Amino acid sequence: MLVSTRRAGASLALAAACLFAAGCGSNDAPDSSSDSKRTASPKSSHKPKDWAEPKKSTDLPHGKHTVNGDPVDFPRTTKGAVAMLKEAAEVRVEKDHYFTDVQLRLLHRYQVEAEQTPENAKKIKTKSEEKDAKLRRKAGVKKGEPLPREVSLRSDVVGYKIVSASPDSVRAWLLTRQAEKDKHHSKAIVSFERTLTVARWEKDDWKVSIGDTIHAMQEQTDKDRPEATAPGKPGFNKADWTAIRGAV
Repeated sequence: MLVSTRRAGASLALAAACLFAAGCGSNDAPDSSSDSKRTASPKSSHKPKDWAEPKKSTDLPHGKHTVNGDPVDFPRTTKGAVAMLKEAAEVRVEKDHYFTDVQLRLLHRYQVEAEQTPENAKKIKTKSEEKDAKLRRKAGVKKGEPLPREVSLRSDVVGYKIVSASPDSVRAWLLTRQAEKDKHHSKAIVSFERTLTVARWEKDDWKVSIGDTIHAMQEQTDKDRPEATAPGKPGFNKADWTAIRGAV
């Protein structure tokens, strides 16, 4: 039995935008797509023979401080905005750490202040709890019990593409590597996903803006959406992604 949590690792911006914009379908969303090829992760980290070196790659800055382990106080630069968006988009679901824990933490840490309302928190909590219940059923555990050691979801941002940037707002596509594991498969199932999201400079730090993200989603056309393809594949350079060093 494969514990399939496809698209469950989508960023805070995508999860919230779907809720606030009348919801997204279970298989698609206006700002996101996954490639159709899902493969088992290799045992070795060595690059394959057909590896195509990314033409563009960069290091991202770190937040100057942390709050309960979460980086904050990013520099007021385009890379600083991307670094925050990367933190907000990455997901770890394992053991007793479920989707609800992830989404509510990100809501209160990385979302603009005006959108941190009780109503929005309730919507996100309700949707996340539905995902948690589905995951527990497939994993064979009851509410309050930790997930088996073999069951987990990791979502890591490995690349990005800037759409527009100013000192106060950065709009970017994020390329995310999602790895799902369950107790019946020895290898993780890997897929790649693209997500459009917007960072806004607020009170001396970058924050995710759901309102700005919804607006950006509405402006996008099919030709604007880069292919969600793995670093090292020819399509990565064709789509003009920038690889994040240390994440590829």
